[in-house]
Amino acid sequence: MEFSSNAPVIIPRFPFKRLYDIADCFKDPICKNREYLINLLDLVKKPIIITFHTILKEPSLKQKEVLYELAKRSDRVVVMAEIAIEMLDEIYNVPKEKIVMIPHGVPDLPFDSQVKSKEIIGLKDKLIISTLGLLGPGKGLEYIITAIPKVIAKYPEARYLILGPTHPLVAKNTGESYRESLVSEIEKLGLSDYVIQYKKFFNNEDIALFLGATDIYITPYENPQQITSGTLARAVSMGRSCISTSYIYAKEVLGDERGLLIPFRDSDAISEAIITLISNESMRKEMENKSYQYSRPMTWENVANRYLKLSQEITS
Repeated sequence: MEFSSNAPVIIPRFPFKRLYDIADCFKDPICKNREYLINLLDLVKKPIIITFHTILKEPSLKQKEVLYELAKRSDRVVVMAEIAIEMLDEIYNVPKEKIVMIPHGVPDLPFDSQVKSKEIIGLKDKLIISTLGLLGPGKGLEYIITAIPKVIAKYPEARYLILGPTHPLVAKNTGESYRESLVSEIEKLGLSDYVIQYKKFFNNEDIALFLGATDIYITPYENPQQITSGTLARAVSMGRSCISTSYIYAKEVLGDERGLLIPFRDSDAISEAIITLISNESMRKEMENKSYQYSRPMTWENVANRYLKLSQEITS
């Protein structure tokens, strides 16, 4: 059985019910089901492009082997950060000539002020700090929460918005324990009026609205090896001033003074960075402009054209 241009193919046995299962399995050093991905590619007789969203700096032997075999079966490998090219070459022995960097895609939205969006969400005249995404351990939101008292002592109009539900896999395994720990910290610090949680899934319109209202966006993630962040890409694409821990993707995207990088697990550094940006509007506006201009090659139209051009190259 193989994929061809003139015959449909039915794969009789594929062990993954959801994409989450594929991603989770690949991170699991003892999961055997990921080898089905290699078997699947062996059936494909057309040119193959693989996009690697996550690249581990310290993979297990099996993870390294599987990624190498997947790359070996592809005509091109796409990554979303420049440093990932070096990682694939040096760690996984993937030839550089096979690797292409195409940035994380984002909608093409206008560079607007926050005023109208703040009015729509009922937070007119507030200074809005936000974090967007699926919640779970390692996201580092607790460090922002413990930074907020110092911020509101100087700027009582500041509000911190936590945007998004618990990650489905986290909810399945540990329920809402992480969010409950955040709520406990919020209540202990007397921040119920200053930290606002929106627990729903955010569609593109929701994201545009709430990031449109945001003055300062923060990703306080705890994993220094994180090599992509869709939410940081979205914030940058809307021209928001950003603060982030110094994980791989943040260092690349927020370099050249497009944002502020801070140490991991450091509430004092977070509060200091927030206060710096609130108190220095010219710095904040300069970051916003730089971020928006940097993100123009990341718009979906540009990204789609890059993939189209790449597809044409390998099929010509």
